[in-house]
Amino acid sequence: MSEADRPNETASITATILEEEEARKAALAEETADTVLPDDLLPGVGDDEMTFREGVQKGGVSMALVLLVLSIVEEFDRVAITVLGPDIQESLNISDTMLLGLGSFGGVVLVLSTIPFAWLADRYRRVGVLSIATGVWAGLVAFTGAVQNAFQLAIGRAGTGIGAGAKIPISPSLIADQYPIAIRARIFAAEALGRPIGQVIGPFIAGGIVLIAGDGPDDWRVAFYLFSIPALILVVAIFLLKEPVRGAYEQDAVLGGKLEKAQEEPPVRLSSAFQRLKNVRSFYYLVVGIGVLGFALVAVPTTVSLLLEEYYDYGAFKRGWLISISWAAALIAIPFAGKLGDKLFRQDPKKALWLMGLLVALYGVFVTIGVRFTNIVLLMVFYTLGNACQGAAFTQMGPTISAVVPYRMRAQAFSLVGVYIFLWVVLRGYSRRILRCLW
Repeated sequence: MSEADRPNETASITATILEEEEARKAALAEETADTVLPDDLLPGVGDDEMTFREGVQKGGVSMALVLLVLSIVEEFDRVAITVLGPDIQESLNISDTMLLGLGSFGGVVLVLSTIPFAWLADRYRRVGVLSIATGVWAGLVAFTGAVQNAFQLAIGRAGTGIGAGAKIPISPSLIADQYPIAIRARIFAAEALGRPIGQVIGPFIAGGIVLIAGDGPDDWRVAFYLFSIPALILVVAIFLLKEPVRGAYEQDAVLGGKLEKAQEEPPVRLSSAFQRLKNVRSFYYLVVGIGVLGFALVAVPTTVSLLLEEYYDYGAFKRGWLISISWAAALIAIPFAGKLGDKLFRQDPKKALWLMGLLVALYGVFVTIGVRFTNIVLLMVFYTLGNACQGAAFTQMGPTISAVVPYRMRAQAFSLVGVYIFLWVVLRGYSRRILRCLW
């Protein structure tokens, strides 16, 4: 080959490489492009109504029951931090700001830990992952009762956040695969009852334990020791659950039966999953909207407890039963929203999302109005209505995400909900600091 031919050869190779790169980019763009399908093509839309009993007979009782009890037990720990917060302050000599910061820190760790747990859940046996995480959580709850300073408390709250982080992506993905599409909103609502049930009975139990123990400055520790015991029992119960087939009901709705696979499908990479999920517009707007609520969901409960202690001078037990009754209305609102959500989804999925948006807006309205009152009765009435709307709103999130996200990426999709909540909390916190500095 002559020296004159070498530049031409180099140019030809370069042109070929550039053409192949452009073709690769075009194929990737086509693969990840937004695809908008009519709502009536979603599995479950237009299907016949199914009674709750029929759906539970198909999916079984054990999965929903164990996940419900897990939600209740996890709520006991959160309630204990909220109700016994002033007692913890006195015992460890920490400020309101420090207590709120430690509570928020545990929430941040919880949210961030959902991503690796989601990665594991979309690849391995989900009930096994959840069982191990619950065991870690139980151990760190007991450790919280033994802490002697703020640093140890931070470690304990971070540890409970890591352990509880598995439930956020794994629990809804298990429900979506275990139960028929026609009753998903009602099953999600049944599982969501764990929060108000835990909030209703948890403060009484936490306050009662402290009262029976003597109501001394360190008796709050007994509550954390005792709350770790039922969690250890759940570790075994979760591990013994049968792993549901991924996407079985979607396959049945679209193909008329389950796929027979000669080999296991390769897992979706985390980066690819996030890119594909971002292109599902319904999912993207849903998690962004939920993220806006992040600050309120993390900070409001602890702030209300501190308000009751400092402004109204209420002790642990009285704070406990006031916070308990603030969730009583949610026990009625959540099942009603679940049943209505299933009906609206069969008619038009947009209506189910409109219901969720309305309930979220009402939560903000009721809480904002309530904190303007100094009368404790009016404050608690509006706060109770707000909690009812908040709990009812989240019953529509699980069915919606399950409907629009590929079943092989469900756990990763549910983990993104928490991530967006975290991002809004951080951004809001930094924006407030910047505004204060400028002011």
